[in-house]
Amino acid sequence: MSLQKQYVKFHNTIKLSRESEAYRDAREKDDSIYKKIKDAFKDEGYEIIRSKILGSMGVHTGIEPLDEDHDIDRGVFITKESSPDNPVDIKKVVKKVLTDHGFKESKIKKPCVTADYKSKPIHIDYVVFREDFNRDVELAVGKEHSNEDNRKWDSSDPEGLSDWLTWKDEQKTSAQREQYYRLVRYLKRWRDHKYSSNKSDRKKVYSIGLAIMLRESMKFSIDTSGVADDNQALIDTITNILDGNYFSLQVIPLLSGIYKYDICVNLPKSPYRDVFNDHGEKIGTTLRNRLNSLLSALKEIRDEDDLNKQCEKLRSEFGDDFNLPDKIEQAKAKGPGVLGISSGA
Repeated sequence: MSLQKQYVKFHNTIKLSRESEAYRDAREKDDSIYKKIKDAFKDEGYEIIRSKILGSMGVHTGIEPLDEDHDIDRGVFITKESSPDNPVDIKKVVKKVLTDHGFKESKIKKPCVTADYKSKPIHIDYVVFREDFNRDVELAVGKEHSNEDNRKWDSSDPEGLSDWLTWKDEQKTSAQREQYYRLVRYLKRWRDHKYSSNKSDRKKVYSIGLAIMLRESMKFSIDTSGVADDNQALIDTITNILDGNYFSLQVIPLLSGIYKYDICVNLPKSPYRDVFNDHGEKIGTTLRNRLNSLLSALKEIRDEDDLNKQCEKLRSEFGDDFNLPDKIEQAKAKGPGVLGISSGA
């Protein structure tokens, strides 16, 4: 078995979609809550146009969480004509539905309403948009007690972002798109594994930030016969990320020898904001150092001929779900004549 096949096995192990059995409880809870939100909006006179699955489930990059905490991300679109002047008013309706139906610690954050289900490891984020006849979209922005200066309906392009993240308008082959989706999943699991001892810091290394950097820096590695090399694609793409403009060196004390970095990753679509919300200096240095370490490991793996050693090193980067090859697989990788396997000559 080749290293690429080991990569694909790993990908299929960590892959999570909305249709996955492991996601069933979250999917059913989302469907149930969305029905209640529709009823509540109707009672308040808010006219729903449609809804949209957001986050990783909406762009084919979901992974099995290490802590079994499944996320629900949904956007609800209402007509501009039926929307309240104060965007927080409609977010309060969402919060009440969540609080009344099994969710705890419901909060109205600046871009969304968030809560955790009481009896199951399910985290929910609901986002409210309004849309006019020209399909111009605005996001309900504001916390529960925000004053007039800190709440607004803000220009947004969730459809454009989803299309961009899935290469919808790009002339890419299915093999190229699939390689990109795999690399996003690899890096998200790498993040979860490397930050497993510090969940607080892990939450600040946002998945959307990783996905945007990969999308903008992606260098495919697929030969003319369609065979992919995910290890080389990771090397080339992470090199592009580190050589790009995402990380900026901060002012350092003289003679300290300690380099500190900020990170800024802007949305490619409206509202074009920094996804790290101007606090990238809290995670920039560690993330850059760890990406450099990952890059060094991937290069060592590329130069290593032994499949078992390659997988052992990848296991240290991605965690125990990256399987080691069994003896038969190792023998096949090394060729005929190993462990009693003959070429038949």
